[in-house]
Amino acid sequence: MIYKGKVTSIEDPEDRNNDYTRACVMPSAGDGVVTRPLTIPQYLRGQSVSLAPDAEVVYVVFDDGSGVILTQL
Repeated sequence: MIYKGKVTSIEDPEDRNNDYTRACVMPSAGDGVVTRPLTIPQYLRGQSVSLAPDAEVVYVVFDDGSGVILTQL
């Protein structure tokens, strides 16, 4: 399913450019349960993108609990 939420934390591991590769997200409409670490795609990593805690994002979560952040709002 596709959701909207706010980043709660940015996490290791880092990629070869020393950018973090995962983030946990709190759903906007939910019971307060934070996601497992979701993959941050390459185009949302680094200094040119301000993906940080409290950033609003759109993300997808799969049946197994894994997922990926699609975009920052």
